[in-house]
Amino acid sequence: MRTCRSIASVIGVLVVASVIASGPGAPRYKRLFRTWKDNPHASHTFFTPSAIGLPRGNGYYQNNYVLMHSAWFAPLDGLSIGAGFQMMTVLASMRKGQDKLPGGFVALKANKRFWPGVHGGLFVMGSQLSTKPSIGDTASLGNRIATVMAQATFGTAECHVTISAGSHYTMGRFTEDPQFGISGQWRFTEAWGVVSENWLLDLGLKKMPICSAGIRFYHRKLAADVAAVYNKDLAKGFGPVIPYFGFALRF
Repeated sequence: MRTCRSIASVIGVLVVASVIASGPGAPRYKRLFRTWKDNPHASHTFFTPSAIGLPRGNGYYQNNYVLMHSAWFAPLDGLSIGAGFQMMTVLASMRKGQDKLPGGFVALKANKRFWPGVHGGLFVMGSQLSTKPSIGDTASLGNRIATVMAQATFGTAECHVTISAGSHYTMGRFTEDPQFGISGQWRFTEAWGVVSENWLLDLGLKKMPICSAGIRFYHRKLAADVAAVYNKDLAKGFGPVIPYFGFALRF
């Protein structure tokens, strides 16, 4: 509970900062960034994208926990395509006598900037899990999951908050209750920022809140993340939180 309160405080700071960044005081606020290069990683947090899009012809490679590899590319302004795989599950699925599937995803994001400081988007993803989740008393999921999320991002590339709402489709049905997410990042110096990504999921048996917050280091086209992820079911065996680390590289 204390961890969730701390992360809620981080989200509160992000919300206030994004309002300042996109409100009447924006011109004065933006002077802080006049010598900075634009944030190359405004389009995503730890695991999911924001409604801020990639410019046409641009993309990024992302690595989570060393084993998860993914990439996103924008063939058009306002349209991005992503895909990824989990290396260990791919190798395990190739062994004889194994019934595991290779884990991975394919995704599509459409986004549009409606007004200064206001972006909207639609995020669609299909995922395949190597096995059914072991948190049997919390989640009711099959091996394949389809996700549809509407998103709204408020703020600038340097400081913004994204609100997501949608549903999952698995085992022949949509989740009964909507799924919600709130995430954001605040680049408070040229090289450092804070990032938070939080979800309230209802996967069939009981609600499953997942909270995360951490630090992002920026250097040219690189973003390196170190964070803590909290969920009492997922964290069993890890301690109070699950450590997270990853990086992304623009191309």
